[in-house]
Amino acid sequence: MGVDAGTVYAEIRVALDKLQHDVNEANLLFVDLGKNVDKQNQQTASSTQSMAKKISSAFQSMSKNGINQFSRLAQGINSAFMVLPNLHSEIFAD
Repeated sequence: MGVDAGTVYAEIRVALDKLQHDVNEANLLFVDLGKNVDKQNQQTASSTQSMAKKISSAFQSMSKNGINQFSRLAQGINSAFMVLPNLHSEIFAD
């Protein structure tokens, strides 16, 4: 039994139509995947920006606190040196 060219052509057309359908479905899946990736990237960027602001604020606060503590230390040392002459005269008073 022979197969004519029309039958072969029809079978190839059906196979190609199925292949095109599969390609279209794969393209839609990639589009959906791209949308999900874009959404996740936006969320990550937003979270990173928020975290950076919090970290920056914390470092500024630490810097201000450090300066305040250093200032208090300097004031304490200054007060200690101011007491020294009085202490010296009390110890060596005749």
